[in-house]
Amino acid sequence: MNYKNIYDKLCLSRKSLKRDRSQGYFEEHHIVPKWLGGSNKECNLVMLTAREHYLSHYLLFMHYRDRSSSAAFHIMNNSCNMKYRDSRKYEEVRTWQSENLKGVNNPSKRLDVRKKISDKVSGKLNGMYGRVGSLNPAFGMKHSKEFLERKRKLHGKRTVFRNIVYDSIRQASKETGISRFKILKELN
Repeated sequence: MNYKNIYDKLCLSRKSLKRDRSQGYFEEHHIVPKWLGGSNKECNLVMLTAREHYLSHYLLFMHYRDRSSSAAFHIMNNSCNMKYRDSRKYEEVRTWQSENLKGVNNPSKRLDVRKKISDKVSGKLNGMYGRVGSLNPAFGMKHSKEFLERKRKLHGKRTVFRNIVYDSIRQASKETGISRFKILKELN
């Protein structure tokens, strides 16, 4: 089965509908995923229903079968707390959350909840309170080159600077000796 072809048709057909959030609950999706170098430009974004969004990530995973596509699909599966998930259940949960957890109904927006969370992790209640220098459990530790390389590929945004492809602007800066600010200025 050609999953990429199905994915392309789904995105193209939904892009032609010119949807916006005033018409109902939609989720913004990158047609060319960010982990493949996709941008936030309007031409690379499409509004999908929650179910279509779920299916699009499934199709991408089935086509690429790599770490990045599996991570994106895994996140979608873990965003709703159920034992068995499918696109219909995902859509039902996300639509309910959208309608019922807005504004003052969103616990993370309420001042009393935010203060309660802050109080539980502030000052002496913070597990890292007073642990500076050699008292810090991570003192003197360094990440392995393999870990840093994997992290850069996973979280970095591919950048082409002076006809060389870098995993991130940070890597480009490090390897060229040019500041990130100057690189960004030259890219724009």
